[in-house]
Amino acid sequence: MRPRESNVPSKQSAPRGKSILNYSYLRMSTEQVKRRVSILIPYRRSGDKFLVFLQKRSKNAERLPDFFGFFGGGAENGESPEETLQREIKEEINFVSSGYAYLREYEFAGSIESIYYIEVGGEFEKHIEVKEGEYGKYFTEDEALNEPKLIEEDKLVLRDLFSKLRTGR
Repeated sequence: MRPRESNVPSKQSAPRGKSILNYSYLRMSTEQVKRRVSILIPYRRSGDKFLVFLQKRSKNAERLPDFFGFFGGGAENGESPEETLQREIKEEINFVSSGYAYLREYEFAGSIESIYYIEVGGEFEKHIEVKEGEYGKYFTEDEALNEPKLIEEDKLVLRDLFSKLRTGR
């Protein structure tokens, strides 16, 4: 089905050398408001391996039900990424995080995500209370990257994190 003519920009509105379809996508993608998200990835060492602690979302979760994912969430009322991080982590696992490090910012189709990580001890699970989702679970790099219920965007972040943890850069 062809879009109505009023929804398609005229050739005059497309920048020189750009097709109408490319220009429409450019306009649509730059006008989209992206959700600002802050994420904390707890990890621990086990011998020569690193394990990341991920959330198992509930079957009725608003976003990605029954999938594994990160702890964190969206900014509210002009919060900074670190303010969002502190609030979300307190809400989701009743943990006041300090000593975390910044990995980097990722821009995905619907979100801009500030990623932080923190090394935790072997007793971490005893000091938290998972309040959102079903439970938390540790994953090795291979387990995480091969988990069918973990989205590709999260796997990209984890590849970068595991690389940083292995190399120290």
